[in-house]
Amino acid sequence: MKVFIKSRKSIFPVYTQIEVDLSCTDSKYLHIFTDGGGNCGKTSIGIVIVESGKVTTTFGAFLGNKSTNNIAELTSIYKALRLVKHLKKPVRIYSDSAYAVYSLCKIFNGRKNTELINEIIEYIKKYPVQVEFVKIKGHSGIEFNDYADSIASSLLKYQEKKNDM
Repeated sequence: MKVFIKSRKSIFPVYTQIEVDLSCTDSKYLHIFTDGGGNCGKTSIGIVIVESGKVTTTFGAFLGNKSTNNIAELTSIYKALRLVKHLKKPVRIYSDSAYAVYSLCKIFNGRKNTELINEIIEYIKKYPVQVEFVKIKGHSGIEFNDYADSIASSLLKYQEKKNDM
C-alpha cells in the first residue's frame, strides 16, 4: 500500500485499517463503509452504516451512464454524510479508495474532480460532529466493505439486465 499520510498534514483525521477496530463495535462512532462501482460510464454507489457492530442502514444508487469510478467513490462519501448528519454522532468513513480519502483530506491534490472534492470538504468543515477517515484495502474480506461493494455491484448488474431487456 502506498502511504501518503506522512507526506502532508491531513485536514481531517485519517487512519489505516490496522489502526482501528474493523468490527466497528465502538459505540462512540457511526461507522460508515462507502464504495463506488463501475468505471468510465455506468456507475453506482453502496453505503453500509454500522452502529455498535451491527448494520443499521444500507443505501445504494445508480448514478448514471456518464461517470467515473472516482466520482462514484466521492459521491458515496458525500451521500453517506448527508444520510447521517441528523444523528449528531462522530463519524468514521471507511473507504477502499485512496483517491477519495486522500483527496478529501488534502493529502493528495489531484487536478480532476476538484469542484466535487471542494464541495465535500466544505460540507465536512461545517459538519456538526467530527468526521474521520479510514483507508482500507478493497476486496480483502472486510465484511462491511464487501457488503458496500456488493450493493454497488448489484446495482450495476441490475442496470445491465434492464438495458438488455
